[in-house]
Amino acid sequence: MLTATLVGSAGLTAVLGARADRWGRRRSLVVGSVITAAGAVAFATSDSVGLWTAAALAGTIFSGAGEVGPLETVDSAILPQAAPIEGRNRLFGWYSSLGALGVALGALAAGGAEFIGPVTLGYRVGFAASAALILISTVPLFGLSPAAETPATSTSAGGLQRSRPVVFRLSALFALDALAGGFVVQGFIVYWFHQRFGVGADVLGPTFFAVNLMKAVSYPMAARLADRFGLLPTMVFTHLPSNLLLFALPLAPGLEAAIAILILRHALAQMDVPTRTSYLVGIVDPEERTAAVSLTTLVRMLSHAVSPSLAGGIWQAASAVAPFWIGGGLKIVYDGLLYAGFRNVRPMARQESSVVSHPS
Repeated sequence: MLTATLVGSAGLTAVLGARADRWGRRRSLVVGSVITAAGAVAFATSDSVGLWTAAALAGTIFSGAGEVGPLETVDSAILPQAAPIEGRNRLFGWYSSLGALGVALGALAAGGAEFIGPVTLGYRVGFAASAALILISTVPLFGLSPAAETPATSTSAGGLQRSRPVVFRLSALFALDALAGGFVVQGFIVYWFHQRFGVGADVLGPTFFAVNLMKAVSYPMAARLADRFGLLPTMVFTHLPSNLLLFALPLAPGLEAAIAILILRHALAQMDVPTRTSYLVGIVDPEERTAAVSLTTLVRMLSHAVSPSLAGGIWQAASAVAPFWIGGGLKIVYDGLLYAGFRNVRPMARQESSVVSHPS
């Protein structure tokens, strides 16, 4: 089922990346949201595994905890047109922050499912509430300005053209980062805490609520750092210490120390999320943004799916510490390659510029 959610989300991302600009970004967001709500209704009202799988394969259920998703492909293409270029970093920071806050509140609310009569009834209520909230979220979309669509000055039909080489190289690096992140997905860390310290939802629920709140706080801070020091330095030099904390997590002497390390790590680890997107849309032409974000999101999804099963095998064959160190080590390699390969690739100085700087 989780594989189906990944395949469906990747497929919907690919479709939106290829067609959203032609269909209309607002229309694509509305239709995508309605399809997503329909998938939640299927889980809320049916006992058919076949129907659940079909809903997952339609891209309507995303198994991640934020950061990337099919509809964010379109959002990320619209946002740069909603603010002057000097406000872009802050806009992406607040966008990511509100998303993380929503994830935190949703996770906290989902934890109450067991208190609503039978457990299955609680989860059905949760899926029904999810569908209702998704439909409510489409209402503001009907008020979007025509300025949200592909710029009228675009001379191409979209897709990657001038920026194709630089986006392909960046996608390869993002794939490495996602592969590394797959070794320490949230579910893996939850299971490690349970195995190592014997704690359950009563401890882990509030812990990961705090983790997501820390992410929400870190995103606007990342935007401020990017305005002062630049997007690429912020991406790299906040990521490196978070990876060192990842090395330290399995060595924590006790539960309290492990929770402190985890929360501190997430105060830094996600600062590259809004800065990464702001950097990407800044180095490509406006008409290429949907395709660029779609490609990098798709690559991250597929790469992220490979390593969890590897982490499980390594845990059984070697130790529970190894996945943390492998993931952290690969992320450090990613940081080094990113800075070395893209330190001379800067976002466009003007919104209407069509010149993309490439690494030498």
